[in-house]
Amino acid sequence: MRSILLVACTLLSTLHVASPFTPYLTPGVHRPALKHTRRSHLVPPPSPFLHPTIATTTKLLSTPTPPTSPEPDEYNAKTTSLLIVGQALFIPLAALISFIIPKLHIFSATNLTPLTSPAFLDVAYKGILYTIPLGIFVLLTSSLEKKIPALKQVAMATESTILSLLGSTPRLFTSILFGCLLGAVAGLGEELLFRGCIQTSLSTYLPAPLSLSLTSLLFALGHAITPLYALISFIASLYFGWVFNSTGDLMIPIIAHGLYDAVAVVATHYIVTTKTREERDELRSSFFGLQPPPSPPPNP
Repeated sequence: MRSILLVACTLLSTLHVASPFTPYLTPGVHRPALKHTRRSHLVPPPSPFLHPTIATTTKLLSTPTPPTSPEPDEYNAKTTSLLIVGQALFIPLAALISFIIPKLHIFSATNLTPLTSPAFLDVAYKGILYTIPLGIFVLLTSSLEKKIPALKQVAMATESTILSLLGSTPRLFTSILFGCLLGAVAGLGEELLFRGCIQTSLSTYLPAPLSLSLTSLLFALGHAITPLYALISFIASLYFGWVFNSTGDLMIPIIAHGLYDAVAVVATHYIVTTKTREERDELRSSFFGLQPPPSPPPNP
């Protein structure tokens, strides 16, 4: 009998009997055991935050936004400097043509008031006044951009040019400096060549309207970025030529031309920098054939 009890005790000691405080799988945490339940039910259910079928739809942590690629900045001081130098070459070109062909002398039948003259302030005042109609013309054409797609294309061509020169970052001082320098050399160089040389020479052989029209045609061909842009340049050249014929002083269209270019550069740079990233990417891809940086994927 004693031997039977010893065998029974030994067997019982080898069996696993759940105690009232059988530990769960998590170490150090004890729960009272459920009576009359199978052993598999003693395993705690998984956390709803870890189980995909039980997980709630509320996000505990916000999904990080994918980083956007940095916007390129096209500004390059060398490029802007080269453009100014290129525009300044019209000045020696006009002088060279006048030297080679005396009939194209820039001072023939032309009064060019020097900067040191007492009358220069009056001439400068007239040049500023003659710039106002150009500004009104630009405002009128800008108001029609939504109705005339070709005008919108002209505006985009101008904006893309300024974007390629001054970049997408606001640069007030740089835009003013660049605008003044470009206006000075473009106004002086182009007016010396087209009004001082070509128009003055043609007017000795042709009637004034015809010489003015031919000069403006050459001017438009040099600014034919788009067909409508060439037409607008033709109209602007007619205006500068008319100012020259009306006043007899080449300095007045020089000032009007240069001031218009300077204001246009600063104003267009401001417009470009206030556009959205997508609008500037459209300017890059439309007129320079550049692919805009890839947009980040949408948030899941």
